[in-house]
Amino acid sequence: MINKFLVLLTFLFVFNANAKSQDHWEPTSKQEVPPKPNHLVDDLGDMLSPEEENSLEQKLVAESDSTSTQIAILTIEDLNGYDIY
Repeated sequence: MINKFLVLLTFLFVFNANAKSQDHWEPTSKQEVPPKPNHLVDDLGDMLSPEEENSLEQKLVAESDSTSTQIAILTIEDLNGYDIY
């Protein structure tokens, strides 16, 4: 019983020390986070024509209205060196 208590106490001490060493979060990307859109298609990468955006928006709104599923599309210009998994 005492061994379990000591293991738990040690774990809590190590976990607390590790948490305190990370005072603040540093973003890993220089790209700004886009503002929250008020629509379902947000083409920040400028990959879609206005007609394609409107068509996708209408289809996604219809899907959202007829089911409990909401799908959003976001395009960006650059992945800043990250891979797509």
